[in-house]
Amino acid sequence: MFVHRRDVQIQWGDCDPANIVYYPRYFAMFDDSTSIMFEAAGFSKQDIIRKYGLVGIPMVDTRAKFHIPSTHGDWITIESRIESFKRSSFEVIHRVFKGEALAIEAFETRVLVGHHPRCRRAAAGANRDQHEQCGLQRRPRNRSGDRRRGGWGCGGRLCISDQRGVIPCHARRGGALAPSKR
Repeated sequence: MFVHRRDVQIQWGDCDPANIVYYPRYFAMFDDSTSIMFEAAGFSKQDIIRKYGLVGIPMVDTRAKFHIPSTHGDWITIESRIESFKRSSFEVIHRVFKGEALAIEAFETRVLVGHHPRCRRAAAGANRDQHEQCGLQRRPRNRSGDRRRGGWGCGGRLCISDQRGVIPCHARRGGALAPSKR
């Protein structure tokens, strides 16, 4: 399986007052490493998003095991690889080495998020009838009378496709996601 390695020097801005890396900075490095890994394999994230009509590829789960701290000026090696591909998600593993020693093991799950299928068809159309068939509505005026977000819109009907089918964001009922009837 394809493994991408990159060297990173810890900068002053990555560290907290104790001069060790503030842990959220590692997650930003892992996000960068995932993008760089795709580019090294010949696929930029922007090309994938455009080609497949995605909204994005967000992280939905992330966790890490910290073994050795890093401080300002240290060089670390981030080794990234795709662990598995599923129907609409994939798992990425990042291993951070400080010299030869394993410093961090990190795991992330990303999903491929697209537009709701009905909304994508209507958004591509130019006339009002197509928008009404989709259920898209003209956004109402706000209190000051202007349409700041104006125009036609689905109100954020984005979906995540998984084993249960397409789950649009407007299918939430009582905090739970209801599967689409499509």
